[in-house]
Amino acid sequence: MERRKSGKESYLRTIFKLDEGKGVKSIDIAKELKISKPSASEMLNKLRKQKLIKMRKYSRVFLTSRGRKIAEKLFDKHYTIKKFMKNILKHDEEKAEEETCKIFHALSDETADIIEKLMEGKLEEMPKNILKPTPNYIG
Repeated sequence: MERRKSGKESYLRTIFKLDEGKGVKSIDIAKELKISKPSASEMLNKLRKQKLIKMRKYSRVFLTSRGRKIAEKLFDKHYTIKKFMKNILKHDEEKAEEETCKIFHALSDETADIIEKLMEGKLEEMPKNILKPTPNYIG
């Protein structure tokens, strides 16, 4: 697998994913994101300054309540997109993860919410114009 871009959202999602209530070691974050430990440390310091994580030198990383709220939302969005890739498009696990990573940052939260409602069959909760072709529709 190729090296991923590792922005703030990826770090928060990764910490959320790896945390089992005891915090996460920065080396484990670096391994999960396939990046160097110094790169991970640099971004973790930025997240600490933004009050999204708590950490002490040579200690574990913890999400703050603000960081956890953002991470949960990101994790849910990632899960929704991946579920769509697997259940609707019938991609296998590896392809679903690869495609999810490619479009995750480009897809708005609103669109991810619509995909979730569509998969749950909640058509009555969909925006009224979502299923109607527009004059610009080419299909």
